[in-house]
Amino acid sequence: MHRQHIHCTTQIEELKALDPSLVPLQGFRFRIFVIPISGSRDNDKVWALPRCPGASLLAHSHAYICTEYERFNMPLRIAILTCDTPVPEANRRYNGYGGMFTSLLESSATASGLDPRDLEITVFDIVDGSHYPKLEDIDAILMTGSSAYWLRDLCTCANTATEYNSYDDTPWILRLLEYTKKVLAQDRVRILGICFGHQILGRALGTKVGRSDQGWEVSVCDMDLTEKGKEVFGRDKILCSSRIQQMHQDIVFSVPPNMISLGSSPRCEVQGMYAARRFITVQGHPEYNEAIVKEIVNIRTRAGVFKAEFAQDALDRAGKDHDGLGIATVFLKFLLEE
Repeated sequence: MHRQHIHCTTQIEELKALDPSLVPLQGFRFRIFVIPISGSRDNDKVWALPRCPGASLLAHSHAYICTEYERFNMPLRIAILTCDTPVPEANRRYNGYGGMFTSLLESSATASGLDPRDLEITVFDIVDGSHYPKLEDIDAILMTGSSAYWLRDLCTCANTATEYNSYDDTPWILRLLEYTKKVLAQDRVRILGICFGHQILGRALGTKVGRSDQGWEVSVCDMDLTEKGKEVFGRDKILCSSRIQQMHQDIVFSVPPNMISLGSSPRCEVQGMYAARRFITVQGHPEYNEAIVKEIVNIRTRAGVFKAEFAQDALDRAGKDHDGLGIATVFLKFLLEE
């Protein structure tokens, strides 16, 4: 994904002839900057552009070709694994979690100065179907949240409803666990985990996941970042105490060995996990906005899941500023990092 306009291009074969070390990068996109040598007879025929930080210089005729090449395939191929259906109005508006996350990722690309058209996003319903993407066909997977309760809340008979918990042994959840372990066993395809997806990753890594004794964490809440969390999120000017929409009562109880915690809150000790060039997760919902949260809160309040006072507090906070888009830009940059 190019981060700025390509001013001048050249053939990869020409670059390989100049520098054999570029051979392993065949098939990757290059950005070319031509800088004229002082006194060159061809100065008037080349672009005079400033040197690019971190770029390599290659001698070429009467000029230098300054290349800053991108270390990822084009386009960036992201498979969204949808783990549930959103609440009704949000589902109609976004066409499922796939549409919700596609909108978020494209917005984060635009906010980062990238071209959303360079994202190749495919959606897989892994609850009703058993088809998963082949690893050779993708660069990353994103595991969504799972509402877990809204279907039950809307049903007149609780016994007829489906409830999804990351710690259950429902066949589709066990298939997702095995697929997650398969992705973790290699080092190219990266993982983004959101809420339920965050918990599934924790379970796949062998740590305990389950119901929190602190109860529900709902609406816009502070997430206190660890030192690594400040490094990961702070470089994008997200405050050291980040805010994110929440909607959960299940948690990852502890960070798996050799993995890094990104943050915590009073109701949830592990708000995110990180392993360089492997995965990044958050317990919260960067994809949620005020309307989505209010719809969920109202449904659960009518069903008796939330008490009136708790619900009103959540509704009052639903429209507060949060870092959902900023967190998504961090996700995107994580997927692009070498």
